[in-house]
Amino acid sequence: MIKIPGDISSRDLNQWIGSGVSLLDGETPVLLYDIGENRILLKDAVNGDEYSVPWNDRGDRLACFWPKCGSLNVGQVAVYLQRKQQQQYRRTYNSRILSLYVPAKWEAMKAIGKDAVRLKAGNPCVVDAAFNVQYPDWDDAMADLRDGAFSRALNPYIILAKAGSEMSVFYRGRRAGTIRDGQLIPGGYDVAEGRMYKLLQGRVRV
Repeated sequence: MIKIPGDISSRDLNQWIGSGVSLLDGETPVLLYDIGENRILLKDAVNGDEYSVPWNDRGDRLACFWPKCGSLNVGQVAVYLQRKQQQQYRRTYNSRILSLYVPAKWEAMKAIGKDAVRLKAGNPCVVDAAFNVQYPDWDDAMADLRDGAFSRALNPYIILAKAGSEMSVFYRGRRAGTIRDGQLIPGGYDVAEGRMYKLLQGRVRV
């Protein structure tokens, strides 16, 4: 989190956060709506609530923020959010320089419908997931999958997705193997056994 300078100009403030999502009071993701003479108008990036911040309070109440990205849980699917490898001057979360992947997307579409996987980095549900990251433990993830979720992120690196009676394992958004009868069958991206065992919370034989 990078605090907005207390003496920043309106032009620089717009350049810093104008096309992205910043933090209000260290916790609420907001979009810059307008800059007036005495007030800054903002909208909650998740639910659309409106806020008004006195201009002189900009350095105390506003901050730039870049989530760590990685694997995230968004509704019934897990996604992999990644910053693009390009020169950039953005100082806060900005969908223009983010890539979003839905591992096993086509299988997910068949299982839960197209709407559930039509996700972009700027969607409110994705912003909410990125700014309020939550990962279930193994048992909770399995319960979610039984209850209708198609995939679940266990941590920033690992996503588990349904694959019939088996589960596909994705590491950093790339297929890394299949879990069959409690055993990980490597396939695709190569990850050290010890690391994979730890990331799978010790619940799968490797």
